[in-house]
Amino acid sequence: MGKEKSKDHSLETDLMAALDFTVMGLGANQDGHLSQQQKTRLQYERKQALLFAIPISLVVIPIALLFLAYNVRHPAEWGYGGIGLGLLLGFTLIPFRRAIRLTRDLRANRVEAVQGYVSLDMNGSQCSVTIGNQTWQVNKNVFLAFKNGDPYCLYYLPHSRTLLSAEWLREE
Repeated sequence: MGKEKSKDHSLETDLMAALDFTVMGLGANQDGHLSQQQKTRLQYERKQALLFAIPISLVVIPIALLFLAYNVRHPAEWGYGGIGLGLLLGFTLIPFRRAIRLTRDLRANRVEAVQGYVSLDMNGSQCSVTIGNQTWQVNKNVFLAFKNGDPYCLYYLPHSRTLLSAEWLREE
């Protein structure tokens, strides 16, 4: 019995380390909101997304405007250049989109939960955790913290789909 309790404690500790949450964070998530530590971490992530997006935008947007100005006179030359430009602009918007979603989550301060049996999948270097019809792409440490086929409750943010914490629902 002592050995089983130690194993349970290890699984919970692994989850806490992999998802970077505390007992207080889990308690806040169970109550449907973010802990102060989680708010601080998400504010930092939002800032990082903006710090990545702004310099890229300052380079890409002027190039896009020059391209458009030139090609208004020569529309026959749009072809692949226009497609490439569209993809480049789309790539530039990804970090802004992440920052906007994190802002919405921080303002709403609402945590959602899903319960069920975890299905783990590894496709090459891509790791994912699925419960029901919801899937999260995760890093290897998070992936290895879960037990495939075991029941869990996952707490996440609805807009950015950020995993915050998890509970292993032991079957006794």
